[in-house]
Amino acid sequence: MMELIELQEDHIVGLRIDGKVDNETFDRVLAEIEDRLTRHDKIRLYVELVSLGGIGLEALFKDMKFGLGNWRRFEREAVVSDRSWVHKIASVTDRLMPSVEVKAFPLEEKSAALAWVRE
Repeated sequence: MMELIELQEDHIVGLRIDGKVDNETFDRVLAEIEDRLTRHDKIRLYVELVSLGGIGLEALFKDMKFGLGNWRRFEREAVVSDRSWVHKIASVTDRLMPSVEVKAFPLEEKSAALAWVRE
């Protein structure tokens, strides 16, 4: 399940992922991100990743295609998770994509993650 988290700032998209991400849900989230990109040159992401039970193949390809075409329009991403592999991926992503700041936080530091993505 992936759902949007409402935040006060329109240029920050909040997401919560807990379980499998299906194509229909991914399409709704992608449409929201595309809509925000019509209003802002750059956006930021706040992601709470509780668990990932998989992602549909179609959604995975859409994510890759969209990400590769728009990665310069993302300026900062805070990932909140207690999964160690998520922290490792965030660190690698931060180095591979120098125009996007990516930082991982443990679940108990949600407020610090929100403060950082809002800076």
